[in-house]
Amino acid sequence: MSLRHWLSALLCAASVTAACAAPRDDRKPPVTVIGNFIDPSEADEVLFSPDGKIVMLPASQPVLWDVTSGLPLRVLKDQIFLTASAFTPNGAVFAAGYKDGFIRLWDVSSGTTRAKFRAKPRPERNNEPDEIRSLWIDAKGDLLVSGDRGGIVTIWRIATQQQVLRVLLPDAPRVLSAKLSADGMRLIVLTRRPGQADSVFDYDAHSGVKLSSYDLDNGQTFLNYGYFGDDAATIVVSGDNCARGELMLFALRDRKTLASLYKPENCTKKADDDPTVLARVLSNAGATKLLIAPFAEEGLLLFDVKKRQADRTIHWPGRKDPANTIGASGDLTLLATREDDGIRLRNPDSGAVIKDLRSFGGGAKNIMDRDEHILLQRDPSGHNKPIELHALDAAAATVVKSQIDPGFTVFHFAAAPKLAIAGNDQGQALLLSLDTGREVRKLTIPELREMWQARLSPDGKLALVLGLSTKENADSIVRVAAAIDIENDKVLKAFEAADSDHAVTGFALSPDGKTFALGRRNGTAELRDAKTLVVKAGFAAAKEDGDVNALAFSPDGRFLIGGGMFDSDVFIWNVGGGKAVRTFDMGDLVAGYRYASTLAMSRDDKTLAAGLTQRAVSSGDTGAERGNIVVWDVATGKLRFTLRGHAGAIYALAFSADGRRIISGSLDGTIRYWDRNDGRLLATIAGTADGKWLAQTEAGFYAGSDGSDAAVVIVRRNTAIPGAQARKLLYRPDLVEQLLKGDKDGRYRDAVRTLPEALSRALAN
Repeated sequence: MSLRHWLSALLCAASVTAACAAPRDDRKPPVTVIGNFIDPSEADEVLFSPDGKIVMLPASQPVLWDVTSGLPLRVLKDQIFLTASAFTPNGAVFAAGYKDGFIRLWDVSSGTTRAKFRAKPRPERNNEPDEIRSLWIDAKGDLLVSGDRGGIVTIWRIATQQQVLRVLLPDAPRVLSAKLSADGMRLIVLTRRPGQADSVFDYDAHSGVKLSSYDLDNGQTFLNYGYFGDDAATIVVSGDNCARGELMLFALRDRKTLASLYKPENCTKKADDDPTVLARVLSNAGATKLLIAPFAEEGLLLFDVKKRQADRTIHWPGRKDPANTIGASGDLTLLATREDDGIRLRNPDSGAVIKDLRSFGGGAKNIMDRDEHILLQRDPSGHNKPIELHALDAAAATVVKSQIDPGFTVFHFAAAPKLAIAGNDQGQALLLSLDTGREVRKLTIPELREMWQARLSPDGKLALVLGLSTKENADSIVRVAAAIDIENDKVLKAFEAADSDHAVTGFALSPDGKTFALGRRNGTAELRDAKTLVVKAGFAAAKEDGDVNALAFSPDGRFLIGGGMFDSDVFIWNVGGGKAVRTFDMGDLVAGYRYASTLAMSRDDKTLAAGLTQRAVSSGDTGAERGNIVVWDVATGKLRFTLRGHAGAIYALAFSADGRRIISGSLDGTIRYWDRNDGRLLATIAGTADGKWLAQTEAGFYAGSDGSDAAVVIVRRNTAIPGAQARKLLYRPDLVEQLLKGDKDGRYRDAVRTLPEALSRALAN
């Protein structure tokens, strides 16, 4: 089967993470096939399992990785922000605390939830639950101690999730850490209240009676990433000795410093210095050694807790910045460092890389689409290097090594003439050939200081651009929008606004390229002739105080779909009548400041989809909405479902020609294919900056370029195996095509049914 034929089918419909589940028992452990499309580089902490064989990256989507292979095991999917975490001593359960106050117990070997529970909120806080800030598990794995932002500390029995003890701290401080003493008799709590001193509370672990409490002295504060033991913790002491702060070991019962752990070489305090992030302190399982990673100086410091003295300073040859150390194994034989392209596990003495944790490819800076043609724009590692464009269309998968000057961003492309348009922050527009990757022409647009958006007509002869105006205005941002005659390098018209309320904020070209629509900040829109630029129709705001940010035509051109950035509504105008037909409600969401960054309607005008992003993250958000896709029934306005899985904002969205698939492109670097009827994820496509690409179905069958095997992972409980070991079973472009054609004879379905057993036999051999 030719690449042309199966990729043509693929771009009409396909899917993402692959999973084929075998019966769960000891003889036949579950087997899962996944695609390594998971970018670990956003993690700011790495948590090792007690045996050091698994690491958890508690980022926005927590991921388990196999240390031995350096391959991902599974994602623990929950849309709520993870705020605290801990492994049980046997490593079988991962306890996760969330911003909505819930605690989940995850089965590490399967990725399923064993339990979900939360403490009763404080009555004086209107019974609103507070985010979990601290989780601790005792040495036997029997008890879990949780502490939240509202000053509630709870002891739970892990096996039953029953509450053993609940303590409400006075004045509702934020719990930094909470744990039981080694003998289980005392509950020790460290807290913080904004603008006040950090505090220590000591309770009887059985009765909840307070034994003692006190505030730290002036100039003392607990370290955010510090050590906390039975009778000692790490604090930062600021004062005459070091204004910036000196890291000290502090006796909790005696209320005095025991030893200096780290004193910065430069003690001069800057206005924005935060003493709570002076360094990261990691300890071994017995807490006999502390490893200190300063955030602003060279070297790692090893401290002997029993001797109360420094053990040694570690310098890695050729490496000057240990500030990216974000985790360590319990025996301190492995350190985790965050790099630009992923996470590295290193030898703590030499800094030598033991294992790389990386995703296949990397994040895409931009993804664009017209119908089912998709373009991925990637920045290779390093600055001032040419950007590479991956052109995926119904005819071929090619890599265009462009000659774009640094600073340009590609905004859109026209599939038929194979042209892309880019812009920079100097008011320049660049036209690029997708055949050669070379510049066709460059145009400087008067009064445009920085380009924000651009669109090309289907024939590539007209461009619409929007950006920041050169006109200075101290009171508000001044925008400029223009129509450009590409063939004659001529600005046809600049669309001026009488004031910021009437400024152009979005635009869309009709499917036939004969008209285009402009949306404005006040929620109105207008339809113009693409040749004469004359206004053909006007559209009143769909709602009071609304705005227009995203615009799209329905495939037949009968409807104009709009979406606001500030009110986040999605609505439809009837092009013929000029009236708003319906407004669509996004339903209950876990984040504010989210809006539709791209819109698409099915060819039968029955289904509407909006890809979401966020213009900001609010302190009130309990989770993220960027990367989600909301799908409605057009006739009733009813929300059908929300598609979740992308880790980055959605900037490309389309329905397949046959109407069976929703295709989404995200800044996470993946293109995903979903079943329009039930929202199932069907397949994923991803590419790399060096031209490799992979397409994988939901069952694990895949097709791709040479080298794409590296992105296929077979998971059996807590072991990750390179997919290349079962290439003969999984590399099946014919089955990919079969799935996408509808699998009318059931061949793909039968293959999925037999795959787990076949994989088990293959791995046994």
